[in-house]
Amino acid sequence: MYGTIIKQIREDKELTLAATYFGVCSKTNAIAFEQGKRMLAADKFVQVLDNLLISLEEFNWIAANYQSSEPILQEYLLKKSWNTGQLAKFEQQLQISRQKGLNDLKLASFRLLHAYAIKKPSDPDDLALVSRYFAELSLWTLADLKLFANVSCVLPFSLMISLLHEALKAKQRYQNYPGSDALFATLLINCLERTFTSSKQELSSKLLKQLANFTQGQELAGYRLYERYYQALFEYQYGNKLTGRQMLSEVLQIAEFLDEKRIVELIIEKLK
Repeated sequence: MYGTIIKQIREDKELTLAATYFGVCSKTNAIAFEQGKRMLAADKFVQVLDNLLISLEEFNWIAANYQSSEPILQEYLLKKSWNTGQLAKFEQQLQISRQKGLNDLKLASFRLLHAYAIKKPSDPDDLALVSRYFAELSLWTLADLKLFANVSCVLPFSLMISLLHEALKAKQRYQNYPGSDALFATLLINCLERTFTSSKQELSSKLLKQLANFTQGQELAGYRLYERYYQALFEYQYGNKLTGRQMLSEVLQIAEFLDEKRIVELIIEKLK
């Protein structure tokens, strides 16, 4: 099956067999693969994708006729409605995703977020499921980090701090992985909100230093703005209040210009 899709991609890009299977296999084996008569080892298949200049993620997208699988689509729609602040749409999508068979763990995490958003107590079963998953986790993958970043706001504070310590250990393994800095920055930003609320000065200072390391470069400018916000908040909360207020006002001007509504709301609330 995969061979026939590779053949279609190759022909659409007008590439030869020689160019596509260079360093992979013979012409005879390449033809057999594209006819669905033989398979390629995983490393060879990845090399073919590399020769075609497409990622495995994009290949799966093409193989699914330029659509996501149902679970991936449902998760995407949930995240989109949540991240854009469309709570009513998020609640509606949550009902649809439940019917579409989204993973129980992910469903539980989204239900916890919904309860958090409408200021209702978390469902004990959902909280237990998510907490147990992380408590039993011995190796953190990117998917685990993303899930933790999403639910950090609803976990018991002590558990969140303990899990954050374990999650940050994964940074060394993903040091040069594309997009990893943005993921770890998101994780720290979400946890910093709670360390400030809980008046954990030393911990907030430590996390801020780590956040500064993860937000270098133009592509991380949006995360850098959050880092500036928390630096200003730290000064306002633990240092010179007047200096901190001025720093917050400067960040507010930038946030308003960039239409970063969440930061604008946070600063306005702090400066009341």
